Amino acid sequence: MPLVRSFSIAVAIAALALAHSTAAYAGWNRVSEHSGANLDEVGMARDGAGVLHVAYRDREGTGPYTLRYRTLSANGRTWSTPTSIVGPWVGMTNPDLELVGGTLHAFWGGQGSTDVADPTSSGRAWYATLAGGTWTQSTSPMTYRATPYASTQVSSAVASDGTPWISWTITSQLAIHAGLAQGSEDETNLSVGCCEYASNIGRDAATGDLYVVWYSNVSGANGYYSRRIAPALGDVVRLASSAGTDATAGRNKRLAAASRTTGGVYSAYCDTYPTCSKLRVAGTSGPSLVRNLGSKPALAEASWVAAAPQGRMWLVWGDYDGRTWAVRSNKALTRWGALRSLGKPAASTTTWNVNADGTRGPLDVILNASAGSNIYQYHQRVLPGLSLSIVSRRRDSRGRLVVTLRANDAGDPVAARVRLLGTSLTARSNGLVRFTIASRVRSRTAIAVATRSGYAAGRVAVRLR
Repeated sequence: MPLVRSFSIAVAIAALALAHSTAAYAGWNRVSEHSGANLDEVGMARDGAGVLHVAYRDREGTGPYTLRYRTLSANGRTWSTPTSIVGPWVGMTNPDLELVGGTLHAFWGGQGSTDVADPTSSGRAWYATLAGGTWTQSTSPMTYRATPYASTQVSSAVASDGTPWISWTITSQLAIHAGLAQGSEDETNLSVGCCEYASNIGRDAATGDLYVVWYSNVSGANGYYSRRIAPALGDVVRLASSAGTDATAGRNKRLAAASRTTGGVYSAYCDTYPTCSKLRVAGTSGPSLVRNLGSKPALAEASWVAAAPQGRMWLVWGDYDGRTWAVRSNKALTRWGALRSLGKPAASTTTWNVNADGTRGPLDVILNASAGSNIYQYHQRVLPGLSLSIVSRRRDSRGRLVVTLRANDAGDPVAARVRLLGTSLTARSNGLVRFTIASRVRSRTAIAVATRSGYAAGRVAVRLR
């Protein structure tokens, strides 16, 4: 017989005080300074202290671009004042960020000017490093080819040996480059054929292998792909249940390449375009998991998966109504937890894309969305939701109602604090808690609430009569 925490409730409570585990995080907060474009995406990196580093391109009107930088405190509440990494540049891709040997690096492609005597006019990829609060741009470009400027993004990851890698796509070319030096010819013959989009790189936490992922609309083989690039080049592999020969999938925004803590590099994607009724989370190894969306389809361009501790994965997406949603899996990646509604940043909102980081447990979401006629980057921190279910409900020999509840996180038990009819009990490690309710309680129903630090509250209605 399972162990349960038990308590007897002898009086009826007319009003319920709903407890909350953690002071609520505010809704959406604007990150970018000026109205941007619907292709804008951020680059992110989390340091060992939990601080989230964010880089994004910024442009005032039709003027030149500046690569901007901000940090979010570990508690998810305080943003630093924006500073510049480089700029002004006449053209700039979306950037990415990595910690390389403990030093923060920003990577991007573009053109600093149109003056051919200016090395930054070449359109190659560049990097900058942060030291002592000051960003320093590299004195020479990283890449041999002058094609990164034509990509929507430069994506990055760090190999097990500490070497930074970048990738970019220009429809007819999926390219990668290893190291900070320009060196020899970049690897550009990686794909299944024209055309390629949305590339990203991730490292398998179990094997240390590095993978590039991307979307291709090549005739007869439309879909989402991965390929090992380090320590040795592997085969091109289509991601699980990805699109087929008659598919209508599509994506031009960076594809997630999340490093699951127990292994595998994971992406989230639709198999139809521009919306889909189900999202799939699949990786280079390990299980895959589908989220069925029912009557609220997701936007194919606005989905992301992020790794969380203990093998859990966060899935976040936007819908046609401008709302954003998030859900976290169990440790085995076989089940989703409580759905979290993130709302929208303005009454009139169009969602364009999402990026997110969940390495500390909560999810930090960066949303690119229209608010009226302007397009900005917004942030919201999301806590995983507790679920509370009724395991059993019976009458004892004295006519009292005995209710057993289970608190869980995507099916994994949680020793949460559960409140019912004014009485609070802490569930055991198996998530079970039992309330015995006196027969003279007159309420027909009551709401049980489960709370625990680091979670959003879970609720369930309990029928008393």
